[in-house]
Amino acid sequence: VDPNGMAPRLAVGNYRMALGEYAAAEREFLAAATIDAASPLPPRALAAVYFAMGQPARAEPYLVALADTHDDPAATLALADLYVGLNRPAD
Repeated sequence: VDPNGMAPRLAVGNYRMALGEYAAAEREFLAAATIDAASPLPPRALAAVYFAMGQPARAEPYLVALADTHDDPAATLALADLYVGLNRPAD
């Protein structure tokens, strides 16, 4: 319907993620991030897919951006959990 729209990319990514097709979901979320770099939705989706893929360290830059740029308390807590899980409590 709208191949250049962020919302359809996020919807397809969420669908792929629900199917367990994490690589396909990641591609959609990355495409959504290039369409609207200012939106907090693609970074949040990318962080979620990296956790689902069992690669939480890859979520770090997205959580940092959400916590810093968007002042997102949920992202700040997720980032703190990530640091504890990676044995980096000083961070």
